[in-house]
Amino acid sequence: MKLIDVINIAGLMMNGGEDSMELAVRKIVQPRFITTLAPTPWSSANEHPDIALERLMGMIDTTLDAIEREFGTSHAILVGRSYGAFMALLAATRMEFRRIFRVVLLEGPLHPDVEVRPPFLLPPLRTCAVHYHARPALAREALKHLETLGTERLIIVQGTARDDVVPNAAQILPGRFNGRLVCLPTDIGHKSGGMKTLLPDGYRNHLFWSDAKMAMICDAIEEVRMEDASVSRELIAQLGDGPVVDKENSQTNEY
Repeated sequence: MKLIDVINIAGLMMNGGEDSMELAVRKIVQPRFITTLAPTPWSSANEHPDIALERLMGMIDTTLDAIEREFGTSHAILVGRSYGAFMALLAATRMEFRRIFRVVLLEGPLHPDVEVRPPFLLPPLRTCAVHYHARPALAREALKHLETLGTERLIIVQGTARDDVVPNAAQILPGRFNGRLVCLPTDIGHKSGGMKTLLPDGYRNHLFWSDAKMAMICDAIEEVRMEDASVSRELIAQLGDGPVVDKENSQTNEY
């Protein structure tokens, strides 16, 4: 069984530190290493996303260096949730998947042609308008990179329950770019109680994941550990040097 290292990318206006995603992955998947990075914290969430992206790529490189110093090699999976998924996609493609084994994108605003607006009932996000305006062009840039790099390292997780924060249609890429696509069941549920009950289901479905939903997400991450179990340590090291594209088996669906 592979030892995996998980780099969790927090969403817009999240300040980093151990979040619910990291806690669940640590408990269920039990990776060799896990940390959470916050490229768009509250204090600088109104910066242009290019600034946040440069920050994130530096943070990823620093983290991978630390993993390799401690363990000799890295077998890194980027896991991004919500806007963190979009940032993970941009960082991984700009870095040409260097030293990144897989990228798991969870309910992120990925599709360049589906409009995503600041949710009405989350007014702080309106101060992040620059991210919403720049998103389509940045998403198309990522698609151009994927034309060359291939999509074999992408795992995209799309919710199917009503989502008033990131529309379901925005949570995937245009057809042939989706890599492996996982669609969550509509009845997966969300956490409720306390102040959470003040928000409609379309908000709670995105913001407050149920234990069952978190477990299904962890199952998708766990599959990365289980797949290709015969891959040697030498090949894992080789994967860090750049993308491996299987042109014969790559997806050919059109938009």
